[in-house]
Amino acid sequence: MFRNFQLRAQFNREKPPPSTGSGKSDVKDKTGKDVDAVVAPPIELKFDKIRTTVKSGGEHDDDDFAPLLGEKAHIYVKITNLPNGVKRKLKIDIGRTTKTGFALVAEVKQDVTGTDSPITERVVWDGQATKAVARQFSDRKTKDHNAGSDVNIPLEKITSGKAVPHGLYVIDQITLLDGTTEVKKLKPVDKGMSVPAIVNLTFNAKWIDDLKAFGLEPLSDNLKEALRRFGGRDYMIADATVANRNNARFVIDAETTKDQGMLVDIGGTNLQCNQGLTPWPRMQQPKRNIFAILQGLGKTISVYPGAFMYWNKETPLGVEKTAFQNIFSPLGVAATAGYISPGVAAARSVASGTGKVEGACTALDSANVTLTLNANGLLDEVESKNTSKVPEDRAKEIKTAFNSFVKMVGNVMSHETGHSFGSVSPKTPSSNLKVEGVTIKSPLDGDSGAHNKSATATTTGIMDSGFYRQFKRIVEANGTQQKFDGSNAQYLRECISYDPRDD
Repeated sequence: MFRNFQLRAQFNREKPPPSTGSGKSDVKDKTGKDVDAVVAPPIELKFDKIRTTVKSGGEHDDDDFAPLLGEKAHIYVKITNLPNGVKRKLKIDIGRTTKTGFALVAEVKQDVTGTDSPITERVVWDGQATKAVARQFSDRKTKDHNAGSDVNIPLEKITSGKAVPHGLYVIDQITLLDGTTEVKKLKPVDKGMSVPAIVNLTFNAKWIDDLKAFGLEPLSDNLKEALRRFGGRDYMIADATVANRNNARFVIDAETTKDQGMLVDIGGTNLQCNQGLTPWPRMQQPKRNIFAILQGLGKTISVYPGAFMYWNKETPLGVEKTAFQNIFSPLGVAATAGYISPGVAAARSVASGTGKVEGACTALDSANVTLTLNANGLLDEVESKNTSKVPEDRAKEIKTAFNSFVKMVGNVMSHETGHSFGSVSPKTPSSNLKVEGVTIKSPLDGDSGAHNKSATATTTGIMDSGFYRQFKRIVEANGTQQKFDGSNAQYLRECISYDPRDD
């Protein structure tokens, strides 16, 4: 018996049994003690990277993703010294940082099996919460322009089983489990992800009528994409300096509802000559959406392109009327077209002798020009492919009308969306909100209509009142871009924020 025991011990020294990850062998003596325990190399975890996929597939080097659009975050973890054939479970804790610490939002688990070499596991998070979380205060702050101090930004509540709302999320811990036992854990440093606020553009049945009135009907698809990009321009989503960006994603997506994102409906006119409306009286609380806390308004934001015909006929400001007609009359907009009765632009015609082309764009125009749309939604160039059908001056007039229409509609779209995020929110009790037992108020100091108090005819703030935002200004005729300025820009950057480590 003694000799056999020695032989078995010798065998185990030469060829240890497979490790279980505990660092000890399974060989015991009669008393239950380890016999010549073989110490396995320690298991190590290392965070590698985060990549994302869009709904159609394909990974990207990014850590900003939109679960509502079917996008997913792919978290890569390297595991070293997990023995060949040994099965374990990898768990990743994801949440948000609050005033009082880390709040767990989702636990993502995946089975892993060891090999002879280090393995890199990809753990996919679809952005769905596995925990219900109440409204909390973030550890991040924004300036309260009423009190003059910095205040913690409130965070929206999270519903288990639903996509997380817009905001910043972090990987708090990565754990390798054997059943419920922690084999190894890792606390990554500064491993964050950001989820954008969704601004969804829809175009109603009146949209085509609007384009017929402005002589732009064949360019409908180009104009839709232009407006989507223009929203990104105003919210600076691709600014070279990450700290300048607002994390609002402008999309055209039939599946995103008014409860999930800011739904902007574009088309038609308004008999009160409103160019756009944000539905304050019908909104859920808080009515002014302070701190951009809500995921969606639950109601629809409206933009009325037909109302812009006011500058063609009804405006008492001659300089604005002249500027409008100089741009749109070459595309057939008659001087009699007004916001109540926009009508239809005059038919395309070619003057005999001069070959001058006037009137509404047709398929002949769209088929014989090349449109070069830039990242901001504006045409860098409209190049004629056949000057006998589309002369160069006609191509230039199309470009001017197209870009003016985009700026005109886009500036109002950005303005109304700014209202929906609570920019320049007035100090009204209906905007108050209780978070963690504390009543919070709007940090911005707008006038009673939620516009900039300091607005004038020469300022350039997107959130200035429409009284000051006349035609030449919103089409940026003098080359001066309209922007979210001062407290509005700061508020949006801090409340609809990118991960500061985002690339």
